[in-house]
Amino acid sequence: MRDQYNFFHWHLAFPEVFKPKPTDQIGDDELAGWSGGFDCVLGNPPWERIKLQEKEFFAARNPDIANAPNAAARRRLIEKLKETDPPLYRAFQDALRRADGESTLVRDTSRYPLCGRGDVNTYSIFAELKRSLLNPSGRVGCIVPSGIATDDTTKFFFQDLIATGSLVSLYDFENRNGIFSAVHRSYKFCLLTMRSPFHSPLATRHSPPADFVFFAHDVDDLAEQDRHFSLTAEDIALLNPNTRTCPIFRSKADAELTKAIYRRVPVLIKEARDGQPEENPWGVKFLRMFDMSNDSHLFRTREQLEAAGGRLEGNIFHVPEPGRLDGPDPIAPGTWLPLYEAKFIHHFQHRHASLEVLIDVGAASGIAAPSVAQNTLKNPLYVVHPRYWVAQSEVKREAAHCNWNGKWWLVWRDMARATDIRTVISAIIPESGVGGTAQIALTDADIDAITLVSVLNSFVLDFAARQKIGGTHVNLVPLKQFPCVSRDLDSPMMWFFPLYVLELTFTAWDLEPFARDCGYDGPPFTWDDKRRFLIRAELDAAFFHLYLPSTPDGDWKPACKADGAVVDETPEQLAELRKYFLTPRDAVAYIMETFPIVKRKDVEKYGCYRTKDTILEIYDEMQRVMRANSEWRTANGKAENEPGPHVYQTRLNPPPGPPADVAGNFIPMAKWDPAHWPAHIHRPREEATISRPAAAAPAVIVPGDEIDQDRLLEAFREVRQGMSPDYVVADPQANRRFQEAARLLGLRADPSRLNQALLNARKAGRLKDEPSASQYRLAREYEPYLFASEWSVRHLQRQLLKEINRMPALDELLCNPSWAERFDEIVARIKPGFAAIDYRWAALAMRKKGRNKPLEKAVEMPLQRQLTLGELFGSDLPADPGLYLIRCGERPLYLNWAENLADQVQRHREVAGEEMVPPWLLDGVGRANQLRYTALRGLRQRELQEMRITQVARLQPWLNLLEVGDAA
Repeated sequence: MRDQYNFFHWHLAFPEVFKPKPTDQIGDDELAGWSGGFDCVLGNPPWERIKLQEKEFFAARNPDIANAPNAAARRRLIEKLKETDPPLYRAFQDALRRADGESTLVRDTSRYPLCGRGDVNTYSIFAELKRSLLNPSGRVGCIVPSGIATDDTTKFFFQDLIATGSLVSLYDFENRNGIFSAVHRSYKFCLLTMRSPFHSPLATRHSPPADFVFFAHDVDDLAEQDRHFSLTAEDIALLNPNTRTCPIFRSKADAELTKAIYRRVPVLIKEARDGQPEENPWGVKFLRMFDMSNDSHLFRTREQLEAAGGRLEGNIFHVPEPGRLDGPDPIAPGTWLPLYEAKFIHHFQHRHASLEVLIDVGAASGIAAPSVAQNTLKNPLYVVHPRYWVAQSEVKREAAHCNWNGKWWLVWRDMARATDIRTVISAIIPESGVGGTAQIALTDADIDAITLVSVLNSFVLDFAARQKIGGTHVNLVPLKQFPCVSRDLDSPMMWFFPLYVLELTFTAWDLEPFARDCGYDGPPFTWDDKRRFLIRAELDAAFFHLYLPSTPDGDWKPACKADGAVVDETPEQLAELRKYFLTPRDAVAYIMETFPIVKRKDVEKYGCYRTKDTILEIYDEMQRVMRANSEWRTANGKAENEPGPHVYQTRLNPPPGPPADVAGNFIPMAKWDPAHWPAHIHRPREEATISRPAAAAPAVIVPGDEIDQDRLLEAFREVRQGMSPDYVVADPQANRRFQEAARLLGLRADPSRLNQALLNARKAGRLKDEPSASQYRLAREYEPYLFASEWSVRHLQRQLLKEINRMPALDELLCNPSWAERFDEIVARIKPGFAAIDYRWAALAMRKKGRNKPLEKAVEMPLQRQLTLGELFGSDLPADPGLYLIRCGERPLYLNWAENLADQVQRHREVAGEEMVPPWLLDGVGRANQLRYTALRGLRQRELQEMRITQVARLQPWLNLLEVGDAA
């Protein structure tokens, strides 16, 4: 074991440095039990997780396991190794055993009491070890990830560094300039300097404060004095009372302003500590519902649910009978809810993005979800579509863990990338599954969710949050330590929050349960970008006054515990704050400048920083109201806390939110005046429903060129749910709904004419504001079946040429339901296993690439020969455009269009190298198969899609092309 694990004993390796103590002389706080130590310890320890990483282990040994779509699939493949590859399975078990042994040594032997916790990384235990190797006057200098000071798993070590006065300095670097060339440019590391710990509290208080620098990119940045700041143990306890980890500041100004906020506003949850109970004024609980990998066995795709007989209503599936997947997991009957992911939400918005046009769920996981068009958001019936659904029973089971019976969730994004416009993003969503990097917060009272979501979405909280996020995740640990104004704060500014937030949130009928729980019984609010901008600006201005309170004259109001502040602010602290921000308004202006993406977008669109300018204007107006009320109280001898006659008047008409009385109470809808309906609120659902003609209504339209455009577009908008006209025509289910809506509106035209009229409306610009679904599709999504779709279009066009004496264009072919069904039958024989919309959408991609013109002339290239693997990678291949089939015996391996087969294979060779031969080119023992290729047809077309040979799927099963058409 000694040789296998390389045990190392410091007192044996360096007997002149470490002198073991007798057992009776070892103190309780000593770890090593020796005296002495080094004067100086330097090094760059390894940065590796002790936990065995399955993907890394199998990356070179078995790529199929490493590239499994999720953890559940990977575990099944590993288990199969018992029969398929016993030596590899034993090697994996040995690696697991070693990792478990190392973990036990680190966690359970008390050798690393501060860092041997959680998901251990070797850098942290090396840092703890190095400090233990010092003599009383020694120093440690090491390079470690910046998470040593900011991560939850290392918080006990950092707390001890601060408490014992061990921390000398921490200089944080972002690897943007490639200081470490082998490390990603976004990675953060630090130069950590430690001294031997002081065990006397008196000595600790008199030790020099630690020196910090964050966000440096080069060693020269350390010479900038404004980057340096110091933090005491009391400062860290104020800013991060739960973890006592280090906040990250770019400058002294950021540090002073953040400390000023935390002196005035408490954290969301202050955990129990040092005999003090937990402080949770909001009564917040948290729930992480589904993990996208570990819970993937619970998820189902649209294709799976439709195959089981599921009926889609909005974005909810209803499965009437039990169905089965190809695998062992059943599809239970009942309701299946959409699985919301973080990408679907934005500030006060539960319909930010949708994936209804992404059929390939694998592709959906690798790209950003397309944003929903603003015009689409005006439809209160529109709902977003996910890539997965989950049984409602599973959602109810998770909710029961928190005793939650609501029909909605307050969620936030657990993701904060440098390219995101904001750090904290929160919204209310309908009852659904919640997975991935979306997490749930539950409040004691429904109405509290309105205020809390507005707090989380405010600029001032976002500024404070940025001082806490060292990586890219806004998880539960930093969220609890965000400054959140108390829900019980007695402020004249908070009464209108429910009105404002309801209008921002309740914009669609799927959130009706949330509105009812908040006491509002009216319809959704209309989506109006201008109103939403001003509502949010007024909310942000109010929050700036709450977080950075001022005197009526606009000066700083010192933090005072008697007024609800966290601590009493000292004159010295206030004087230090004024060095950087003379007034709270100066701080507001500064905070707004720390959002560069918001500023850049405003300047590009409006020529000025509109968001900042508007918030400051409203902030100033609120300040004038405060001053006027102060002057009124002075003149009338009133108490300072007595409401004055002046209130802030909103810029919006009608005012934000539901009709309310002077106290902010919602007025029931039954008391609204129907003749003067609020312009910012939709009509009731029954009035908004499309009026249906009587059953005996005569046919309104017959000729396609006379179709009533208003009715046509009304039918389209009723069913579109964010889909483009092309998608509604191509998707059989959507098209049936469109045809039914048109029929109920009295349009009796032939379905082909209706579809063609819809496409003509799009071409004429009548739907120019509607989203184009084609922009949401990547080539790789329909790559496996693109060749089959194009081949089938050509073949059907040739058939119709014989039947109707002309060759219809692609649009005409897909607009005709009977022709489109014939296309579906042909393409499914060539490349089975995909949905009709998949094939049709791939065919439409031909038009986007200019390949939709009928090909009445084609050059035949009969060519067939045997070739070896070496020849395949050689240059003796056709350079003509054509459809090529590569076979191994009678088993097809590759079929697709190639503009230049020789050039395409050569490009693959340059990228992958001859040693990286695709597995399907080899036999079972690694020898090259005898292959042959056939040039089935060379077509002179423009813009043929480039596809590498390793990117195309195998043809299983293969159907003889001679049975399909006359191509071969």
